[in-house]
Amino acid sequence: MSSETRKQKRELRKSNRATRKDAFNKFIEAVKAFKDLDLTQSLDYKTKFMKVWPAIKPTLEFALISKFTGQGFDNAAKELITLGDNIYNSGNVEANKTKFITKLTAIWDKIEMALEIIKIVADEKADAIIDKIIEIGEWLFEKQ
Repeated sequence: MSSETRKQKRELRKSNRATRKDAFNKFIEAVKAFKDLDLTQSLDYKTKFMKVWPAIKPTLEFALISKFTGQGFDNAAKELITLGDNIYNSGNVEANKTKFITKLTAIWDKIEMALEIIKIVADEKADAIIDKIIEIGEWLFEKQ
C-alpha cells in the first residue's frame, strides 16, 4: 500500500470519526430534553409518539452511523425514520401505528445493544442519558 493510499484511508477514518461524534452529540442533546419525561404516565399513543419522536429519530440516526449494525438493520432503520417523519409531520399516528411499532420492535434489541456498548466507553452523564432513551423507546412501544 502506497503512502498516498494510507494517507487517504487515514483521512477517511478521521472524517468518519467526526461524523460519528457529531451524530452522537446530536443524539445526546436530543435526549437531554427528555430527561424529566414522566414515563409512568398513561397516554394515548399519538401523544406518546409526538412527545418522543424528536429523541427517537436521532437515536436511529446515530445507530446508523455507528456501524454496530448490519445492512438489514440499516435498511429497517432508514424505513423507520421515513415512516416516523411522515407520522410526525402529518400528525396521523393511528394510520401507521401498527406498522411503526412492528418495525421498531424488530430492531429495538439491536439499538439497545449498540447503546449498551456505547455506555462502556461513555462517561456517567452519557450513561444516564442512554438509559433514558432506552426507557423512552420501551415506553413508546410498551415493551415493558
